[in-house]
Amino acid sequence: MNKPLRILSAILLTASLAACGGGGGGGATGANNPPPVVNPPPVGDETGTVAVLLTDAAGHDYDQALATITAIELIGDEARTIIWEGLETIDLLSLEDFYEFFAVAEDVPAYTEYSKVRLKVVEDLLLRKLNDDGSVKEEVAAELPGKGKLDLNNQGPFQVAPGATLIIEIDWQMNKAFKIIETGNGRVKARPVIMVNIHSGEAEDRLARIFGVIDEIDDEDQDFRLCRTDYIGDDYDDDDDEGELEGVLELDNGTWSIDGVVLIFDDKTEYEPASLRDAIADESAEGTFVEAEGRYEGDALRVREIEIEDYDDDDDHDDDDYDDDDRYRHCVRVRTDDRTGYFNEDGLPITFADLMDGDEATVVGMLRVNRDDDDDRKFTLDAIVVERGPEGTFPSWKGMARSAVNADDRFDFGLDSGQGFVEDTVVTTQLYESTPIVTREGEYLNRTVIQDGTDMTVDGVLSLSNEEPDLLRAALLIVDFDDEAEDLLRGVVADVDPNAGILYLTVDGVERCVDADEADIFVVETDEDQFLSVRVELGDLIPGQRADVFGQERFESCFDAETIIADAVADDRPDADAGEDQVVATGETVFLDGSGSSDPNDDALTFGWTLIEKPEGSTASLTDADTATPSFVADLAGEYEVMLVVSDGTLSDDDTVEITANGG
Repeated sequence: MNKPLRILSAILLTASLAACGGGGGGGATGANNPPPVVNPPPVGDETGTVAVLLTDAAGHDYDQALATITAIELIGDEARTIIWEGLETIDLLSLEDFYEFFAVAEDVPAYTEYSKVRLKVVEDLLLRKLNDDGSVKEEVAAELPGKGKLDLNNQGPFQVAPGATLIIEIDWQMNKAFKIIETGNGRVKARPVIMVNIHSGEAEDRLARIFGVIDEIDDEDQDFRLCRTDYIGDDYDDDDDEGELEGVLELDNGTWSIDGVVLIFDDKTEYEPASLRDAIADESAEGTFVEAEGRYEGDALRVREIEIEDYDDDDDHDDDDYDDDDRYRHCVRVRTDDRTGYFNEDGLPITFADLMDGDEATVVGMLRVNRDDDDDRKFTLDAIVVERGPEGTFPSWKGMARSAVNADDRFDFGLDSGQGFVEDTVVTTQLYESTPIVTREGEYLNRTVIQDGTDMTVDGVLSLSNEEPDLLRAALLIVDFDDEAEDLLRGVVADVDPNAGILYLTVDGVERCVDADEADIFVVETDEDQFLSVRVELGDLIPGQRADVFGQERFESCFDAETIIADAVADDRPDADAGEDQVVATGETVFLDGSGSSDPNDDALTFGWTLIEKPEGSTASLTDADTATPSFVADLAGEYEVMLVVSDGTLSDDDTVEITANGG
């Protein structure tokens, strides 16, 4: 193998940390000196509240993206505060129209400076394509980077003010900042870039949807309290195979179990404390009281996480210990007005007076921090619609209008595939005077927007009848007004002009001009043990970085960038390995081997071999020159040199190998 000497600089991009709330990002905490866990944090006037909202953007190649979340933490140099812990699988693609009101933590230490939000996701991200009837047609298990520990910071350091409420919006942006990498060894890797918006005001750019129980109805003010009892994003068809066990570890002939349920451990199992792994391996953990979480495989539980529990501990989650405030810490105050729609279990209009304490309901509206000092609820949901009934009473049907609204307040609605109906199913949809028509941002619209070809989501109850036409009774219409489909440029940074706001990107060997003056720019650092996403400035980009640029193609000028996502390491190219030099006999078949070539991101590689030197008069030629293992016949004595070029689709590398043929 003959390669020119290459000097590489390992470049780690860092964004300078300016004042709280400014641009910039933070680095990872040192592994040898982790910050102390603040859980539970102190109470009193020196604390605040943090709420976490989850959402996703529309427009991905899959119908479902299932992420199993186990923790959300705030990480700083001096503290680590746990906002939420548990085991919850969410279909991210079901959140494209709204925020999931995921978690609320009170008594978060004030004045502590945090540099990033850590999202812990276990197992692989399950990506699914569905058949027309909603069954799974294809499933891809995409491995997440950083062992599922995703460190996010798009805004720089932040604090929680005493007595204040902070909202953290986590947007997976799977329509743009998500790359599926099919590796050469059959694995599939996912590289997400997750946007984080941290503020203390309102969730202004997206509807919120909360399912729960109604109480504290105030007829005079036309408001009530809604206490969340389940997540919206976990309402997907799947085998109910997630499980938790709590009990004493038992050992029988080398097999571990809890209360007779066999436990399966693998290299992805997380142990708390870490010494528990050794105790299980040397069979000294028998009799230990633990809690295990994982996925059932038949009658056994494949353990994702196992933790030693204090058998006599007064668990804060013991039902007997809950007081009213603990039990309802995920409650919001729902305020209504004369535009709010109310619907019953049959999808028919009702009024505020028909609501009763104890009713289950889904409420869609705009979420904001509660500024009313007389109300102890931290959040207010300004209701657009109240859908009374158990969870799932009002499915969100996705599709496209196939007609305008007629004189009977009806229109034809074509259902998208994967929702339990055959392709091209069209259902008559009934509007009512109180049916709100809004955008994802909560802007009210009138019925004239419903035309043939209008994309929308309809919350409604589908009435199926053998005697009358099927009818979808609409409680809410969310109209999709995507202005222009985003274009994608994928290439390598060639040069940057920060003063002019211009980025030069090499795409398929051609240099392109990119107007990046108003673009959001993110850098991601990904390796086996870490995933970190930070917001940077245009001047922080370095030639050689691979970048995805999303925006609009402007053929008369530069590409108009809206979002730029770059990899942190400038030299991310594959490594070509043409194999060892060989000495063969003349007339012998020479077998070359480039399988030692690799890519730092496990991208799939293409191979191209060229016979660049051979003895004068030789007619030797390569066979299978586009594979990792070509061959040729050394027909004459002398020196042969073969070059290998490998490419990951964006970057390439080359190497040469020399073959000496003796005798003849």
